Formats: sequence, structure tokens, C-alpha cells
Amino acid sequence: MRYDIANKRIYSTPLQSDGARVLVDRLWPRGIRREALKYTPTRLAWCP
Repeated sequence: MRYDIANKRIYSTPLQSDGARVLVDRLWPRGIRREALKYTPTRLAWCP
């Protein structure tokens, strides 16, 4: 099974082709409200 993983900045506008957006290092980005950010909540075991 093959997965395509792309690394993008959270500040860029999400595209339809992006798929799931994940905060990897569990730090909340500055200047973005929780309601405004389009991301996929993750399990803590996935992140370092």
C-alpha cells in the first residue's frame, strides 16, 4: 500500500486535493483561531 504525504505550511489556503491536514508537532500556529483552521484532529500516538 502506498501513501502520498505532502508537507505544507498551515498558513497556506487548503485545496480540495490536500486531503487530511494534521498538526504534526502539536504546537498551535500563531494568529489562527481554532474555529478558522481546517485540520483533522489526530490521536496523540501518531505525533512525536
